Amino acid sequence: VNTPIKGRIGNGLFFGPPGTGKTDVGQWYSAEKDVPYIRSRKVSSQRSLLAIIVNELGLSPAFRSDDLFQQIIEELIGRPTPIIIDEVDYLLKNGMVEILRDINDMTNTPIIMMGMEHVDKKLRLYRHLYDRFTAIVRFELFDKKEIANLAEQACAVQLSDCSVEFIEKKGQGKLRLTMT
Repeated sequence: VNTPIKGRIGNGLFFGPPGTGKTDVGQWYSAEKDVPYIRSRKVSSQRSLLAIIVNELGLSPAFRSDDLFQQIIEELIGRPTPIIIDEVDYLLKNGMVEILRDINDMTNTPIIMMGMEHVDKKLRLYRHLYDRFTAIVRFELFDKKEIANLAEQACAVQLSDCSVEFIEKKGQGKLRLTMT
């Protein structure tokens, strides 16, 4: 996402079925690179979203939405940093996702959006936003080879084929179930 297109920094989209590790990757990247990680909520309003972003940027949130938005813009112009937004599906109601496009437009800061397996199709309805994605990554369910590799890394053992098949069946290819 840091590769400019016509002088503009693009956005990223991570999406896929639940349990495939999107949130884990987003939280890991946030901790590793010290970038804000925001989890949208079903009850998010425009003001609450802006306040959470301001808070994650290390600022004290203002009261009015316009002031919150201005705090974000000023902070990101002065100190550019990517922002990770998980559960972006919740921001599609009432076009709240447009706030993220505005932030990207006004600060040239990459926004990494993460969502469920069909969020890419829903976001295509926002053509002027979707055109700004320079990195689109679809998360998939784990296959047997990946499960065996994961077990070898996590447990420092090589599993038998029947063990891998058992884990694949129980885990349904999902990261969290596979790890359990």
